[in-house]
Amino acid sequence: MTALDLIGVYARLRAAVKQAGDQQTYARQIGISPAYLSDVLNARREPGDSILSALGLRKQVRYVEARNQSATADGLAHPRADVSSQSNSPGARASGAFSREG
Repeated sequence: MTALDLIGVYARLRAAVKQAGDQQTYARQIGISPAYLSDVLNARREPGDSILSALGLRKQVRYVEARNQSATADGLAHPRADVSSQSNSPGARASGAFSREG
């Protein structure tokens, strides 16, 4: 299974449109509107299931660990939690003493 980023999906879509001859023809072939296809090709919208399916793809979301994240008392990184100046005692956790960045 080959993973593609969004740029790779757009490249594959452009190749499929070129092979079909033009946007209108490709849109008709896969059952979507030419306006929607144009929006996707111009990065105004992300490709949905109908386009991905026609390209033999499906969307899969991945979450990866980011660097320099604050770690909370539970040992997990929470990007919005600011625990640097807060007490790490059980009472502080239970009372919701962790501040949030806004």
